[in-house]
Amino acid sequence: YGLFGAEAFAREHPWMESAVLVFNFEAQGPQGPVYLFETTSGNWPLLQHWQRAAGYTRGDSIGAAVYDQLNFDNDFRIFKESGLAGLGFAAIADMAYYHSAKDSLARLNLDTLAQQGSYALAAAQYFGDIDLPLKNDPGNAVYFNFGPWLFIYPESWSQPLAAVISVLALAVFLWGAASKRVPFKGTITAAFVHGL
Repeated sequence: YGLFGAEAFAREHPWMESAVLVFNFEAQGPQGPVYLFETTSGNWPLLQHWQRAAGYTRGDSIGAAVYDQLNFDNDFRIFKESGLAGLGFAAIADMAYYHSAKDSLARLNLDTLAQQGSYALAAAQYFGDIDLPLKNDPGNAVYFNFGPWLFIYPESWSQPLAAVISVLALAVFLWGAASKRVPFKGTITAAFVHGL
């Protein structure tokens, strides 16, 4: 509680004068895959660079939006409020041990630690070799995993893509009903159940 270390660093450390990016590595659980679970706003250019730096990453912007609404806090907030751009990562399996008396090194999964380390190394190697700060772009990105890929596109594409998908869904619905390959009643039931 308090985030006093991060706050003191952001307020007083001389390195903050030249800092432009922050990568926060959390362990909200001692094991499991590491997720990209939060970003700063205007994340579109940063996420494009991150994808080049690290390749496959687990995460989605829906999870990040939900996290923003929860009553959780971590050091990343301090650096966001200081005006730095950045990304936050965390392992979340076995969260019951997080900051508890049963939290211990013995519970730490070495594969999880290695994944955190690989992300930190990728960030240092890639962002250490490009011009910073990144291009100022106020746009946010939508990102999600589909199989082994992380898809990223500008948030401004969301409504046009939703319209296209809705038209395609309607076309499939009408085709299924007209061809009787999918019974009309079954199509409506399936759509209703899927909507739930």
